[in-house]
Amino acid sequence: MAVLEVRAASCASPAQLPNQTAAVLAVDVGGTSLSVQVLRHCLHRYRAVGAGYFHTLAVREDGHLFAWGQNNGGQLGDGTYQSRATPVQVQGIAGVREVTGGLDFTVILKEDGTVWSVGANNYGQLGDGTLVSRTQPVQVQTATGPLTNVVAVAAGGRHALALTQTGAVYAWGRGEEGQLGQGQYQKSTVAVRVHDPGDPTGWLTGVTAIATGYESSYALKGGAVYSWGDNGHGQVDPTDPGLTKRNLPDLLPNLPTVRKISVNSKLAPPAYPA
Repeated sequence: MAVLEVRAASCASPAQLPNQTAAVLAVDVGGTSLSVQVLRHCLHRYRAVGAGYFHTLAVREDGHLFAWGQNNGGQLGDGTYQSRATPVQVQGIAGVREVTGGLDFTVILKEDGTVWSVGANNYGQLGDGTLVSRTQPVQVQTATGPLTNVVAVAAGGRHALALTQTGAVYAWGRGEEGQLGQGQYQKSTVAVRVHDPGDPTGWLTGVTAIATGYESSYALKGGAVYSWGDNGHGQVDPTDPGLTKRNLPDLLPNLPTVRKISVNSKLAPPAYPA
């Protein structure tokens, strides 16, 4: 889920220390903007924030991760399925660099370049080789071992992407709309490398940024945006009159040189099957 804004604000609670500050995390849920106040006196100092569809995440300066909100899939990572109105520490993980959330799961990038996940796993969105939901983080795997050397992660509704130091992109989870970029419409319970038939190597290479929609995926490469997955609203290719979904990356047309990409990931049916 995309974070729209992080800004400083004054704390309103009289119980807080003088001059204590808070952060307001502005997120977009189903087209409705919400402001979530995160009190520093509760979380200490923190260096990164992220959001799922109904849960919020914050990385403390010491690399510990905290979460709050809905927990129906175990996405808060505290060993339970109990939703929380105040932050709880995600169990069994430290050294966190970056975090993001999907519909009911969380994807965590550690400082060592490994990727971990927690929550619902009915489409393999945890990437651990199983369809077993987890209430504590597990490491994302490839067909040959752990996914490593990752510099960025993104989570869609029930799929995720990872960008490596070499500019390669990996995907896992639900793939029925082609959002994994495999030339097919199937889920994957492990991270698989995204293809690109237009590249001499056969792989999507040279990528510098990634983003996800609910069931679509995006990559920034050389100032151009490549997209794949669900196109029911024209989000992958607005020039396609048939709004045809794609299972391989293709150049998103009619864009000037792009430096940054961000996606509203709420383009989803109102009643998505479990």
